[in-house]
Amino acid sequence: EFIMRSCNHEMVDLDPLSKEDFEELKKYIEEHLFYTNSELAASYLENWNTIKHDFIKVFPKDYKKALKRLSEEKIVLKKIIA
Repeated sequence: EFIMRSCNHEMVDLDPLSKEDFEELKKYIEEHLFYTNSELAASYLENWNTIKHDFIKVFPKDYKKALKRLSEEKIVLKKIIA
């Protein structure tokens, strides 16, 4: 529903989570459970392998472009220094 109704596709990309993203997300849910004793967080963790693929990364397009540009600049600098 979020993807169809609430998401501004002109401003953000919807990307799948990487292995590292899944690990970080799970860590945040575990911390949330620890501090809040949230029943929802506990349910997510109990069913992690089933529900983890329901999450999606909402990534601002401008930020993605800036990260790409920064990465390209670092590559150029490494070539200049080398």
